Amino acid sequence: MAVQLCLFAPSMQICTDRSFPREIVLDVLQAKLERITGIPPSAQRLALYAFADIQDGQQTGDAAPVPFPLETPLSSAQDGMLLKILDSRGSAASLNDADVEKYTMSDEAYASRRDTVRAFKQAHHLGQFAPGVARPTVPDNIQVGARCIVSRGDASEDFARRGTIHFVGTTQFAPGAWVGIVYDEPVGKNDGSVQGTRYFDAAPKHGGFVRPALVTVGDFSPALAHEEI
Repeated sequence: MAVQLCLFAPSMQICTDRSFPREIVLDVLQAKLERITGIPPSAQRLALYAFADIQDGQQTGDAAPVPFPLETPLSSAQDGMLLKILDSRGSAASLNDADVEKYTMSDEAYASRRDTVRAFKQAHHLGQFAPGVARPTVPDNIQVGARCIVSRGDASEDFARRGTIHFVGTTQFAPGAWVGIVYDEPVGKNDGSVQGTRYFDAAPKHGGFVRPALVTVGDFSPALAHEEI
């Protein structure tokens, strides 16, 4: 049985959703991660997090890593978790191109071209376009306007954040499906915009984006400051 994870390699500026068999052994997993990130297995330092929240290319939140068995690291992983791949070689191994002027192209313009890797994969039904490959899905009850709680990876509602869903879909800052939340309290990371693109409106520190797996929809009353001790 496969598990869908968010891979995050900060040194290589990579954030992508990938699916792996739960029973995959460590050396096979590291070989696959090398092909995705370019980080050799000997330099990989892996950490698994229940709360996958990436904003502006940075991991947010203060959740601690989830322990995992060394031989089969994904045997207890759940869909939507974040697998962080650190490079023990340090900053010298990463690409330092901050001073290089970059050429950018909109996703719409890129999609219209026929000489790209994406076009080749589409034409030959490879990668994410292969038959049977799961596309990012969102449960039907996760809809704009619904009340919800957002889990931090703890089963207790006491450690969840309450809010209202204001966005459901894909974004420009990271692949896969995301849910945009306006929190009742200032526990978010933004105001509904990320990297200059606005997805919804929220007061400062009241907006945030999380994976659908962390969202529970229900008739949750607004969080009030006097409820806290």
